Amino acid sequence: MLGTQTHQKLHRLLVIDDDPGWIQFAEANLGKAFEVSVATDLEDALARLRQNHYDLIIVSSRRLDVVERIHTQFPQERIVVATGQETVGEAINAYRLGVFDYFAKDFRSKIISQKLNEAIHKPVVNPA
Repeated sequence: MLGTQTHQKLHRLLVIDDDPGWIQFAEANLGKAFEVSVATDLEDALARLRQNHYDLIIVSSRRLDVVERIHTQFPQERIVVATGQETVGEAINAYRLGVFDYFAKDFRSKIISQKLNEAIHKPVVNPA
């Protein structure tokens, strides 16, 4: 199973999205490999981040403002952006905001789990 082994602690994900279908997918499928928390708006997300550490934060591409705000207040957090429609301009904007990855909302849990694990384990590169 991707995401964890039975002896290890589950990686913690915070999903920030207001799409009921994506939230249901994340809780039902990603919850098998990760400890998943959900926030549907910025204030809920910020409150959760003040109380907990997450290994990765997944933000809807419709909410790049959330990425910017989280990155300002919690610069150590790893953020990935999930989108329903990939565009080059949106990807460039997301990467400029400091996200670790940008990918399509693919409802195949193995593919998403693999991308999330890659983001969690990707080394942090500090600019010189």
